[in-house]
Parts: sequence; structure tokens; C-alpha cells
Amino acid sequence: MELELKSKLAKILKKHGRLAIAFSGGVDSTLLAAAAADVLGRKNVLLVNIESPFGVEHDVDMVLDWAVASGLPLRRLTMDPLTSEAIANNSPERCYHCKKLLMGAICETAAEYGFEVVADGFNVYDISDYRPGARAADELGIVHPFLEAGMDKEHIRCLSRHYGLSNWSAPADACLASRIPYETRITAELLERVRVAEAGLRKLGFSGCRVRCHGARADIELQESDFVKLPELRQEITRVILAAGFEKVFIDLQGYRRGTLNEGLAEAKNR
Repeated sequence: MELELKSKLAKILKKHGRLAIAFSGGVDSTLLAAAAADVLGRKNVLLVNIESPFGVEHDVDMVLDWAVASGLPLRRLTMDPLTSEAIANNSPERCYHCKKLLMGAICETAAEYGFEVVADGFNVYDISDYRPGARAADELGIVHPFLEAGMDKEHIRCLSRHYGLSNWSAPADACLASRIPYETRITAELLERVRVAEAGLRKLGFSGCRVRCHGARADIELQESDFVKLPELRQEITRVILAAGFEKVFIDLQGYRRGTLNEGLAEAKNR
């Protein structure tokens, strides 16, 4: 399967000749960068990364280390989406406004370096969730090689392992704003509270967890395999969450699932 996926993706990438990649350091964008470098050559690939308060902290090291190891040029931009009221107000369209702002900046940077085409890691897996940001990306002309190749998350991990990428099995991540319910104004303080809480949980061995912020209450979503750790680490979990600035600690017994805060959104919009 790996060779078939690799060939299909290569044909799509070759159409563009030169490619700038919105690079987050996650599984999807890392594979896209590796495949593009393999097919197009390093001089025809540009990585563009945005550092913002919405970013997950542990991805920063991956971005810098992988760019150096791969020999691909990296341009880093620093932006604060909270300067936009449309984003800070956190309506269900927040992701659209945020994607338009950030990807617009990536497109501008790519153009400055002579790259006409920008690609992202959007794939078949992403279609199943509410993603208004995808509309913004399409409006900007961003291309989606994985989607065009019919690749989902399983395909991406499979090909990542074939390329020998160290993060092929890393849990999926999303921007920290996705931890805050719609219509709750996003502040730097809330984002930092979530960042510190999740970092603390990762140190306890809870990989791929989420801390959803409901005011002073933290709703923790764990991977299914991590529930066995709860009895032993209950006090440590409580300590970490309270130290991050929350006052109440809840464990969501349904565990981690993508797009928790999107649940019921379609129904609410149709009322």
C-alpha cells in the first residue's frame, strides 16, 4: 500500500513544480514536506510556520528540529489572532476568520519568495468534522494534495512510517482555541491555562489528551488506553489542573473525541 500511496501523491505534487507548505510540525504537514522534498527537490520546497498563542507548545521543537534535519528552508511568522475581534469573539465561524488571517499571511510570505502555490495537510479524515477554516483555505487557493489523493489519517500514518518520520504515530492535535466553547471570548489567559494544564498531563504520561475549558471547570478527555491510569494518578491530575488556574476538575468518561465542542452545533444552527 505504501508504494501505491507514494506514487499517487507524487503525481499530484509534480503538477505544481514548486510548493510552499503550511508547516505546523504535525503528522500531516511533516509528511507533506517530506514527500514534496523527495519529489520536487529541496530547492523547490518552502516551509512556512506561524507561531501564535493558539499553537500547541510541544510542536515548536518539532518544527525547528525537523526543518534543520531535513535541510528545507523555513520561514517563521509571529502572529496573534486575538487582535481580530472576529476571532476573539469565538463564534462558530471563528476558524474561518482565523484560517483566512493566518493562511493569508502564509500566502503572502510564499509569494515574496517566489512560490505561487501553497499546500496544506487537509485530508479525507478532516471532511467528517465541522471545518469552516477549510472554506477560507479554498478561497485563498490553497491546494490539498492529500485530499486530492484520497488519503485519510491512516494512509498518512502509513506513508509517514514508510518515510521513516519520527512523528508518524503522534496523536492528532488542534489549536488551543478548540478547547474553548463557542461564544466564550478567547483570551490569552484562557489559552495559557489550557496550555499549562495539557503540558502537565503530558508529563504524567497522558498523550493526546484534551482539556476543555468551561469557565473555572476543566473537562479532561483522555485516550481510551489511559483510563487505567486514573486511580493511581488521580491526585497528581488534580494538582496539575488546579495549578494551571482551574478550580474544578472533571473527567469526561466518553474520553477523547474529535470536535467535542462542535457536538450539537448543526442542530443549534437549525433551530
